[in-house]
Amino acid sequence: MGCSGWDDQVAKVYARLAKEYDLDIRTGALGVERFPMGQKGETLEEWINGFIDGLNKLEPGKIYLFVEHPAIAGSEMEAVGHDGYYRVNEDRQMVTEVFTSEKVMRIIKERKIKLISYADLVE
Repeated sequence: MGCSGWDDQVAKVYARLAKEYDLDIRTGALGVERFPMGQKGETLEEWINGFIDGLNKLEPGKIYLFVEHPAIAGSEMEAVGHDGYYRVNEDRQMVTEVFTSEKVMRIIKERKIKLISYADLVE
């Protein structure tokens, strides 16, 4: 994620592999917009409320992109992190809890928001 901007050589390899494996999806060219979420918050409730706020800002007929990394907290995730960011284990568990929250799922259903994948974009 973001590695294609490291260096010109990396960008070339990235572009070649993206084409070779049919992963060359240019969201901007497809009119995809950023999901309108502000701060994620420190607590699960703040995160859920922020995500719901973003869902409520979505406009019909538009396509939005929200990238996150859900995971289950555990020993494998405890090994992930780097200087300045060692909360990966807890943060990714929180993402899972936000995505599976009854409040979030209710808003998605009530607003008739269709969840799609990258594969759906290219069809």
